[in-house]
Amino acid sequence: MIAIIPLFADSTSAFHDTFRQAVASDCDWIELRLDRMLAARTEAEVLQLLLSLDPGDKTLLYTLRTDREGGEAAVSDRDYHRIIRSLTGLPGLVDVELSRIGPDTPLDSVTDPGRTILSFHDFHETPADLDRIWQSMEAWHPYMQKIAVMPQAENDVNRLLESCRDHRTASGKIAIAMGETGTISRLWGDRWGSAATFCTLKECSAPGQLSLAEWLVKRSGKDGLKSGRDC
Repeated sequence: MIAIIPLFADSTSAFHDTFRQAVASDCDWIELRLDRMLAARTEAEVLQLLLSLDPGDKTLLYTLRTDREGGEAAVSDRDYHRIIRSLTGLPGLVDVELSRIGPDTPLDSVTDPGRTILSFHDFHETPADLDRIWQSMEAWHPYMQKIAVMPQAENDVNRLLESCRDHRTASGKIAIAMGETGTISRLWGDRWGSAATFCTLKECSAPGQLSLAEWLVKRSGKDGLKSGRDC
């Protein structure tokens, strides 16, 4: 299961120190959240910073999470598309919000689908139409599809994981149930076909994230649990 560490990117020495810690850690990917930085700096300055980073053997995931999907960036569709296009020349993967694309702006007009994590978030509930959401993402042929929802009960977690298991796709899938109720999806989602999880290094970017150290311990079985596969 891929372990992803999200970091809120900026140009401070604290961020660079944290980034180096992430590179040295046992994570697989580093997600660079650009929400805050783009509010204070030009796109050219942001790109210059991103190009200066050395991720070593880690995969970088660039994310501009907007306020309507739990992030901090308030941007129009037009500005969002322009920023995403500017990221496509960078090495790594790009997160794109499903709500930002459609018939008038297909995914391949914004970025390369083969390098895209196409994402859907609901911070209030677990929608009833999960299958429809998976299918709507599959239509764009992204590298991976991600659904993150807020469960109100254990049955919501079960519905999400079962929908991930049952949705057949050429793309990879990530299914995350947020909050303490959804912990099993972060720890053992791969048993239902979920390819990745998000862990904290220092700062949490969504409710219920485990620290990378805690996730690794639990996955290793050192706390009494046993994993069906290696981390």
